Amino acid sequence: MAKYLPISLNLEKRSVLIFGGGSKAMEKIEKLFPCAPVLTVTASKITPTIKQWKEEQKLRLVKSDFTNAQAVLDSVKPKLVIIADVQPEKIPALYTTCIRNGVEVHTVEHKEYSTFMFPVVKKQEIVSVASPTAIQKMKEQIPLYLSALSEQLTSLPKKFMSQTEFNPKSFITIYKSFLEAALRENRLLSMEEMEALAQTYIEK
Repeated sequence: MAKYLPISLNLEKRSVLIFGGGSKAMEKIEKLFPCAPVLTVTASKITPTIKQWKEEQKLRLVKSDFTNAQAVLDSVKPKLVIIADVQPEKIPALYTTCIRNGVEVHTVEHKEYSTFMFPVVKKQEIVSVASPTAIQKMKEQIPLYLSALSEQLTSLPKKFMSQTEFNPKSFITIYKSFLEAALRENRLLSMEEMEALAQTYIEK
């Protein structure tokens, strides 16, 4: 089994060629955009999104049915090649042509025809690298009155707690109604409003 060395490549202004113009090609293109390479897509058909990217001059398009791979490679001179949305029977020939030209190639969903792989990013990794600035901005979007609302809950009259119908499930329902009302009014609820809301649930 081939072992892959985890490395980072500087692709800025370097040529990258994508064989295929479907959804899988789109996914790889979106991952490449932040690296600012010179992208070329070669395909006979492309998605509307790829067409839009071409119109926005984010990439070049070369019409091809994948039978003239050598001519495309000679024209584009890519540093990397990605094979996506290509008929399985055409993949071996494309891969062989890339290898013969000394070009590193990644074939989507066909590891055996790949000399490099894209890293898998897990959701928890994305959360762990969130910047303090981004987290602070998220906190700033949370209304301040919501934290005060939680404190008010402890001040509700004890008579509600003594009601036989007042159980943990009821408390969750009432608390949810407080939050919805506060968000709807965009302010902290008064104690009278909270008592009235709570009473409607206790009386049910």
